[in-house]
Formats: sequence, C-alpha cells, structure tokens
Amino acid sequence: MTATTTREPTTAAVDPLEFDAAPTVRIGKKGKEKHYAILELTARQNRVVTPLIMSMTDVFIGAKMASDAGQAVGFKLTEPQYDVFIKMMSVGLSRAYPEMTVDKLLDEVIGTMDLISSVMVVAQQAGLLPEKVADPLASPPTAGSSEPAAEPTGTRLQ
Repeated sequence: MTATTTREPTTAAVDPLEFDAAPTVRIGKKGKEKHYAILELTARQNRVVTPLIMSMTDVFIGAKMASDAGQAVGFKLTEPQYDVFIKMMSVGLSRAYPEMTVDKLLDEVIGTMDLISSVMVVAQQAGLLPEKVADPLASPPTAGSSEPAAEPTGTRLQ
C-alpha cells in the first residue's frame, strides 16, 4: 500500500483548519493517486449541487436497495448521469481547487466507484447526507492526516 498524498489547495482563501478536517476524494492512476479535499459547500455551490443530487435520487435508491438485499451494487451509469456526477465532483472541488473544472476532470483517471464515492462526499458536505454515508467504499484520510487510505472493500452503500 502506498502512502496517501493530499494535494494542497490552490487558492489562498482556504482556511487551513477547515482544509485539514475535510474529507478527501481519490483522483489519479492507481499507485499514484492523490487525495483532494472537498470543503463544506457554500450557498453558491449548493445552489448547483442540490438539484443535481436530487435528479440522481433513483440511482442512489437502487444502489441502497441492492446493498440492503445483500446484492452486489452495480452502477450502470448512462453518459448523462456520468456527466452529472463529474459536474458534482467539479463543484465540490472548486473551493480548494478552482482549476478542477469538468473538462479537467474528464481528462483525469477516476475510477467509477471513486467518482460515486466523491459524489457521496459532496452530498455530505452539502448537508444532504449524514456524515457516515460520505464514503461508501473506503475511509480515506482527512486532508491533514498522513495515514494511508483504506483500500475499498466492496461496492456496498451504507
């Protein structure tokens, strides 16, 4: 297992204490991935993210039902749904990393389950989900820790 690297914020407007406590998402090639902090969302970010999350409720409900039934959770995202997830991830990252636009993220290596996990983190940071649901696959460190990220153990939503 490799040590986790959290990318420092690219904007000086980020409070270091908030950054250090923020949950992170994984982006990059396996073995070279970095964790990016998703800070609590501002009203401007929530204005974009909340309708997007609400438009994807059926995807989350289906995954939760499969998980509760003990079935493997298989996400079959359509291209428009994938685009919504990328948009949510971009908005979630934008306070600390304004350069992480939709176009930039589309050129990054992001596993589908990492993308879905990031959306769960964004929803939690928007105040739409309880904190324990923030990352259904792994328990990545907060931005300020030096602990390695836990490897995903499955595709179960909690």
